[in-house]
Amino acid sequence: MDYNLLKALTALVSTSNVTRAAEKLHLSQPAASNALARLRTAMEDPILIRSGNAMIPTERAIHAAKEAELLIDKIEQLFSPPTAFIPETSNHRFVIALTDYGMQTVVPTLLQSLAKAAPNIELDIRLLGDKDSLASLSEALLNNEVDFLISRMIETPKAFNSIDLFQDQFVTIASSHHSRINKELSERLFLKEKHILVSFSGDRHGLVDAALKSQSKNRVIAHTVSNFYNAALMVEKTDLLCTVSEKVVGDLSEKFNIQTLPCPIVMPKFSVGMYWSRVQDKKPEHVWFIQFLKSIQTLL
Repeated sequence: MDYNLLKALTALVSTSNVTRAAEKLHLSQPAASNALARLRTAMEDPILIRSGNAMIPTERAIHAAKEAELLIDKIEQLFSPPTAFIPETSNHRFVIALTDYGMQTVVPTLLQSLAKAAPNIELDIRLLGDKDSLASLSEALLNNEVDFLISRMIETPKAFNSIDLFQDQFVTIASSHHSRINKELSERLFLKEKHILVSFSGDRHGLVDAALKSQSKNRVIAHTVSNFYNAALMVEKTDLLCTVSEKVVGDLSEKFNIQTLPCPIVMPKFSVGMYWSRVQDKKPEHVWFIQFLKSIQTLL
């Protein structure tokens, strides 16, 4: 069925007149008459029946015209441009997946900035744990269960896009009262001391250990914890060391009696980024959120 015939049907039924239907459709009268003939053939129904000097629509035409109006609305919605996204008044909810690291480095600034720019926007923050794999997160992004993933920059399938948010580096924290460390930490002492590893997956082998392995060295992991606050609490009360990101330490130093030392192991800086499915690229709310994150990058 030609889409234009649907519009012709609604015009013919609503006006009960070929001439007025032509005017409504911005067609010539012969074109409207031709549309009526095509409808009669397609539906095997007269559509309009003469009654004296007037034309009246058949029952079938009346019912079909109502259905056609619904179809026309759906088709026009399908091909119409997306509704403009107005962040100042929108109450849209975004689902964001991140680790405890992202919670401390990104979320506070994000919430403060959102409160000013888009106070009604809602965030559902999904804290990643040991059961979350890259495969499961990829599926969640592709199925629109999660809008954005904030993570250390990693290799991702071509189905995803990403932006760099910031760079970070590793430092080592120790208790301010550590019995063998006072503002200096050598590699020899680093390898001799016992360590806490912040591991969201429970794995006892982190990025520092990978770097040490490449240098044919290793350290002693005494304990693992799943978040930075617990690690800092344990460091404060013991002689254990913990190597964490420099951005995380800024917050921990305000709450715990710890000292921050350059990590004596050669560790490259790492990038943190935000990922999303390319399927979402053109959604107005996603376009806005991505641009918004770019606008606050210098604050992160």
